[in-house]
Amino acid sequence: MGKDFYSMITIVLTTKLEGGRIDPSYWDPKYTTAIEQLEKRFPVEKLGKFIKFITYGQVGQRKLSSKGKVIYLQVRNVGYYGEIVFEKDQDKVKENTYNDPKRSRVAKGDILFINSGWPSLGRCIYVDRDFGKMNVSQHIDVIRIKGFSPATVAMFFSTDVGRKIIERTQHGVSGMTNISFDEVKSLIIPQFPKSIQDSIQLCYTKMLDEFYDTPRVGQKAYDLLKTKFENLKTQVEDIIFGKSESISTYK
Repeated sequence: MGKDFYSMITIVLTTKLEGGRIDPSYWDPKYTTAIEQLEKRFPVEKLGKFIKFITYGQVGQRKLSSKGKVIYLQVRNVGYYGEIVFEKDQDKVKENTYNDPKRSRVAKGDILFINSGWPSLGRCIYVDRDFGKMNVSQHIDVIRIKGFSPATVAMFFSTDVGRKIIERTQHGVSGMTNISFDEVKSLIIPQFPKSIQDSIQLCYTKMLDEFYDTPRVGQKAYDLLKTKFENLKTQVEDIIFGKSESISTYK
């Protein structure tokens, strides 16, 4: 091949990079290696195969109300250990007003997925119960899936491999600080056997039962939740890397 051919390749790649279409970090081995490791152990599918509904909260002005009856969740309310962080003076909005569209009302079984702002982008939790009327800001996606354990999705994207998959998607377009519905749907997840999914779902739910229902206060409650969450995450990572074949009994 002649010199002109290689020059053409260089020009095309440079143009794409300068145009912001491809971030060189997308090809970082830490991302490609993580995906290769995952695919060695399990078949993978795009999350979109299981998504039956996805939306985000109302865009624009936040019209809060101290007399509101609808809990209003923002990024800071999506916890790091699977929990919803309810604040002492929790934001609320009036029912059926601007920030309470019915399409983004949160229901039991939903996944809440932060859609913008690294490093928060991609942090997600499983809503294990009905908390009453609750809605979200524009920076949170409400995702409903069918045919796969929602708690398993939330836990997988908390693992090191899951975080790398989200981070790589962020680098798909240089300078991206948010993730679109199509990009959420394109995220890959491992097809764990149903027995593993069921075990993760059970452990995740029991972990939150203890946190929400047991009368503990303050830092002790969060310390215990963090311990349980990190233990479950480690077990999922051990399955991904072939160190284990199952989730141990919940403790």
